[in-house]
Amino acid sequence: VEWESVLLKNNGTYEHRKQVETRISLEKETSFVPFIRWTDVHNYIINGKITVEFYVKVIGIFGIPLKMMNFEKPVESFSDAILIIANEDFRHGFGPLLAYHSTYFKSLFTEKMDGNSFDVERKVGPNEFQLFLEVLHGEPAINDRNITAVLRLAKMFDTPMIFRQCEHYLMKTSKLGLKEKFDLALKYDFENLENDCIENMRTPEDVQKAMPFNIEEMDHFLITSLLKKATSFKTNSK
Repeated sequence: VEWESVLLKNNGTYEHRKQVETRISLEKETSFVPFIRWTDVHNYIINGKITVEFYVKVIGIFGIPLKMMNFEKPVESFSDAILIIANEDFRHGFGPLLAYHSTYFKSLFTEKMDGNSFDVERKVGPNEFQLFLEVLHGEPAINDRNITAVLRLAKMFDTPMIFRQCEHYLMKTSKLGLKEKFDLALKYDFENLENDCIENMRTPEDVQKAMPFNIEEMDHFLITSLLKKATSFKTNSK
C-alpha cells in the first residue's frame, strides 16, 4: 500500500508524510501512525489532542482471491439452482449452463428432480468453486497461480470447455516455463500445447528437461517428435 499522513500543527500548518509498504500481512498488526519525537509533541497538540488524517492507496493484493462475479445472490428469472459447497450456498446457479458444459452436473440435476438445491459432493472448497464458476461464465479468471487448480476442477467436473480455455491460456498468455507447460500438456492430453512446446524448444537441454521420468508411458508419436527435435539440433550444428 501507499499511504500519506497529514498532521495538523498548532501553528495552523499541515505536515505531510508519505510512505510505501511493499508487503503487509493480515496476520500481523500494521501501524500507519506517523512517528513523532517526544520533544516535538508540543508542536501538534491542540486542545489536548493530536489531529492526523490518513490517505491509503492499495496498489495490489496478493494471496486473497478476489471475486469477479457474485454468486451469493440469485439473478431473477435466470437462477434456477442452489449449489451447496461445504455448507456455503451459491444461489446464482444457471442449471442449463452447468449441465451443458459438465457431465457431472448434468447427471446431478437429472438424478434429483425434486427441488432446486443440490449438494455438490466433491472435495472442493468454496473459493475453488467460485473460481470454477467464474471461468465457466467466461470471466478472465485464469492465471499462472491458479491454472493447476482450474485444471483439477475441470477434470473433477468433466468440463471440456474449461480444458480448452486452459490450453489456450497456456499457449497464448502464460509465463510459466517450458517444462511446466509441457508437464501440464502431458497430464491433460493437450495435443496443441504439446506441439507448441516442442516447437519452442531451442536447445538440446530443453528437450532433455521436457522428458518425463516415466517415458515408457508416453505416446510413441510424441516420443518420435521429441527425438526428431533433438536430432535437428545436431543437424543444424554441422
